[in-house]
Amino acid sequence: MLHGRPFLCFGNAKVRCFYSSHFENALPGEHPYSLDQLRLSKDMLLDGGVLRPEEIVEVGDAAQHLLRSVHDAGYVQKIYSCALDRKEEIRLGLPVTPQLYTRSASEVEATRMTCRAALEEGVAVCLAGGKHHAFSGYGSSYSVFNDVAVAIRDLQMWRPNLRIMVVDTDAHQGDGTNAILAGDSRVFTYSIHVMPSSSRPAVAGSMDVETVRYVEGDMYLRQLFSTLAAALDTFSPDLVIWIAGADSHRNDRFGQMMLSLKEMQRRDEVLLKAFIRNRIPVAVLYGGGCNRQAEFTAKIHRNTVAMAKQLAAEYRGL
Repeated sequence: MLHGRPFLCFGNAKVRCFYSSHFENALPGEHPYSLDQLRLSKDMLLDGGVLRPEEIVEVGDAAQHLLRSVHDAGYVQKIYSCALDRKEEIRLGLPVTPQLYTRSASEVEATRMTCRAALEEGVAVCLAGGKHHAFSGYGSSYSVFNDVAVAIRDLQMWRPNLRIMVVDTDAHQGDGTNAILAGDSRVFTYSIHVMPSSSRPAVAGSMDVETVRYVEGDMYLRQLFSTLAAALDTFSPDLVIWIAGADSHRNDRFGQMMLSLKEMQRRDEVLLKAFIRNRIPVAVLYGGGCNRQAEFTAKIHRNTVAMAKQLAAEYRGL
């Protein structure tokens, strides 16, 4: 029961997943962040029968007033008009093209709709999302607009007293999300991540769990499960926004963690069970991932969605 009103997903095997063909706008072939992984994961989900075509919802761009609820108007205009200077473009890590605005605004819209669908149905998935390094006035580390923060502000305009927990298991701290949402007692930000470098200091969230560099899977999972349980004891959410992350895998270019595929599947299973069996609506976002093989990043994302679909079906009727 959510504010006296039942949500429905656990009586329905269908899980809506939000996507945009704009996600497939190409980056230079040598770029470490391959957008192919988003299309590949979608194709894997369809070809393997995990999702039916009608479960994938095509989205458009987020409205500019939504972007400006979080981001400075001048920054939004710079992205729209391709007006970043060279220093800003280097910090962002992406080439500034006319397609960048459309792709990034579509990603915000996909996350926004995922969160609303999760509240209605219990589980929903964004087949992208989790751009947690975007700050109010600038983009950073492949994050143009902070889709998580925009979705939260949108939900708060709709339901001001909603209690939202961001669970971030991407290998890197969501510094932009923490900075934007700082001081909002309605939001709890939990992050487990590799120890930040001195060149990129952390921005404190509600609960930050640092791992040693190149942490092994067993140690990581123990830290994750114990600290997230403590976070859920501290803050009882009406919605969890989970940034899963594929970059904890040992073959990721930047993650600096040593989890196996099996250990990442264990992560997904335990977290999703914790949310679903306690009837906490969960919006699942992909987060980062730069595996040395784009196909493997896509496979990790595919496995996360498959686990969400399986568990939603198993717990239906609870």
